[in-house]
Amino acid sequence: MITGKTFTAQYDRREDRIRLTLNYAEPMERIDFMITRSMFLRLIPALERLLPEGAKAIRPRTPQSAGMDPTDTATLTLTENTEPLLLEKIDFQVRTKTRQVTLLFYGRSPEQPDAGATLSLPDLARIVGIILGAIPFIDWGIAPNILEM
Repeated sequence: MITGKTFTAQYDRREDRIRLTLNYAEPMERIDFMITRSMFLRLIPALERLLPEGAKAIRPRTPQSAGMDPTDTATLTLTENTEPLLLEKIDFQVRTKTRQVTLLFYGRSPEQPDAGATLSLPDLARIVGIILGAIPFIDWGIAPNILEM
C-alpha cells in the first residue's frame, strides 16, 4: 500500500473525471485515482460530518492558494507511470483523541486498499479544497457551494 504524502487534483476533460494524484513527484510511490462525479457526490455527507467547522472549513483551492507546489498537465503526464485507477471506495478512520483521520483509497479491489494517508482535519480540509478547485461545477451540474447547502 502506498502512503500519500502529496495530493494533486486535476480535471481530465477527456475522461470527465477528476484525477487525484498521490506523490506525483515520486515515480515509485505515485498512484493516480480517477474520481467520478457520482463518487464525489457520495463523499459529501462523510466530509461534512468529519470536518469540525463543517462545510465552511472547505474552500476550493488551486495548488498555489493551498501553499503547494503548482503542477501542470505536462508535469503530471511526464511523471505518469501507470494507468489511473477508478476510485471505487474511500474508508475514513477517525481518531477523535488526536483529531486525525486515516483515508484508505480502493481502486483495484474492494478488500485491499491501494493507498492511504493519515491527516489532521485541517489537512483533510485543504485536500478536499484542492479537489473542489479541479471540479468543473457547471459541466457536472453541481453548485460551487454544494458543501454549504
